[in-house]
Amino acid sequence: MKLVSNAVPGADTSFRLQELSRTSALHLQLYRYAEDLQVMIDRYDELETHCDELLKSSMVLMQGCDELQELMYSSRDSHIVTDLSGLILKSNPAASMTFPDYMEGFQYIEEWVMPSHLGNFNALLSTAIDTHKSTGKEWELQLRRKDGMPIIVMARILSSTQKSESQQLHWIMRDVTPRREMNLASDSPVMGVSDRDRGMIITDVQGNIFSVNPAFCKITGYSAAEVIGRTPKFLCSSMHDAKFYADFWQLLREKGQWQGQIYNRKKNGEVYVEWLEVSSACNADGHILSYIAVFSDLKR
Repeated sequence: MKLVSNAVPGADTSFRLQELSRTSALHLQLYRYAEDLQVMIDRYDELETHCDELLKSSMVLMQGCDELQELMYSSRDSHIVTDLSGLILKSNPAASMTFPDYMEGFQYIEEWVMPSHLGNFNALLSTAIDTHKSTGKEWELQLRRKDGMPIIVMARILSSTQKSESQQLHWIMRDVTPRREMNLASDSPVMGVSDRDRGMIITDVQGNIFSVNPAFCKITGYSAAEVIGRTPKFLCSSMHDAKFYADFWQLLREKGQWQGQIYNRKKNGEVYVEWLEVSSACNADGHILSYIAVFSDLKR
C-alpha cells in the first residue's frame, strides 16, 4: 500500500533558497554596519588626535595670555582696554599711577584729551576700528589729568581682528612728557631760563599752554593749574591792537622767533610791561612742535 505525500514539489527547495537569501542579506547588512563602525572608529581617532592638538594649542595660548597679562601688568607703559567707544574696561597699575583720578570709575579716554589733540585721537581710534587691525604707527596725544597737569604720550592701539560688537581695543600709552620738555629746553635759543626771575611758558602749536615755571606763577599770580590748557590770551592787557598781534604771529611763523616789549595783565588786574622772547621748537624734519616764551617784568 502506497503512502501519498501532501508536500508540494519543490517547496523545500524554495524555502531553503529564501532562508539563504535572508542570511545573505543579513550578512551584507552586518558587513555594511562593520564598515560604518570602522569609519566611525577612524573618525573618532582623527577627532581625538585633533582634540589633543587643540588642547596643546589651547595650553600654549593660555600660557601666552598669562605671559601677556604679566607683561601688561608689569609694564611701565599705560595699558588700557576699552570698548569701541573708548569706554575703559580695565587697565594696568602703570595707568592707575599715571591717571589716578580717571581710574576711580568707568570713563572715556576721549575725556582726557586736550582739544588741540582730538584730531589725532579720532584718527587713531577710527583707524583701529575701520581696519580691525593693530595700528603700527604711534600718535602723539596731549592729555590732561584732573589736577590740570598736562601729559604728553605716544599712543598706539592693539585691536583684535574679530569684527564684532564685542571687539575691544588695547591702548598702549608711553609718557614722554619729561623727555619732550628736556628736548624743547635744549633746542630753544631762548632757554637760558635757569634764573628765578624770568617766567616761562611752553605751548603746543595751537597756543595751548602745557607747562609754566614757578617764576611765571610768581610774576602773574596765576597757579599752573589755572593756566594749563588755556591760551595766553587771558594775559592780554587790551593795550595792543589786533595788528600788533597779527604782526607778532606772522614774524614768529616766518622767522621762528620774536622778541620785544609787551604789556600784559596779572591775575589781580595790574598791567605790567615785560620783555618777551618767543621761539619755536622744531623736530628734525623742521615741523614746529611747540612755542616757548620767556619774559621778565621790567618794573622789578
